[in-house]
Amino acid sequence: LARLQVLPPLKDAAQIRVDIERTFPHHPVQDLAEKLVEVLAMFASQHPKVAYAQGQNFLCAPLFWVYWQDAPSYALKDTLYSLGRLHKLCLPLYPLDRRDGGPLIFCRAIARCLGSYFSNWNEEHNLYAQSYVLHFWGSLFANLFSMEDVLVLWAFLVEPETDRERILRLFKFTMEMIRKHARILDLGGAAAFAFLSHPAVHQVERLTRCLRERGREDRWPVLPPI
Repeated sequence: LARLQVLPPLKDAAQIRVDIERTFPHHPVQDLAEKLVEVLAMFASQHPKVAYAQGQNFLCAPLFWVYWQDAPSYALKDTLYSLGRLHKLCLPLYPLDRRDGGPLIFCRAIARCLGSYFSNWNEEHNLYAQSYVLHFWGSLFANLFSMEDVLVLWAFLVEPETDRERILRLFKFTMEMIRKHARILDLGGAAAFAFLSHPAVHQVERLTRCLRERGREDRWPVLPPI
């Protein structure tokens, strides 16, 4: 059905184009930049309440790259459809207008849940965990990792059958990123945020493999109520 829809692009795609230039700048997907702009403009037209927001560029590029490798003639419409589905996983991070405080409330809740797993967690860590979620969850970490690592991570995230389970996997992956470097928390929230924001300290494939093994052995962490 998505392939049958013809949606008008935005009149002004200048901001989208600027963001696309910063999206995996050294990856061959940059050769498809104008097509990415077209997809995001169509998506914004289809979802006027959310429209276009920074972060969607990082959701769009990996999808389009995978579809382009498989079937170029259908890549645009396939990406448009899948972008809507993927966007649901991080929709709470996108404000509906300038007065929408929902994303900040959501980030605070996630930070409290993360903190409940660490004995050396304090209010300062809470503040920086909120920033971490706000920076990276909206793009499902595509603005942190390489294209190759993002595809590994997303394969792990979308594996379950429901969005609830997928969001839980996103939370568990984030918690595992922190748990692997829990000692850095003793240096303070700012230092922990800066350290965890370097992709070189994370091994995405190893983290996802570890979490998959825990899932098979029914050793998923029990999440606290928000």
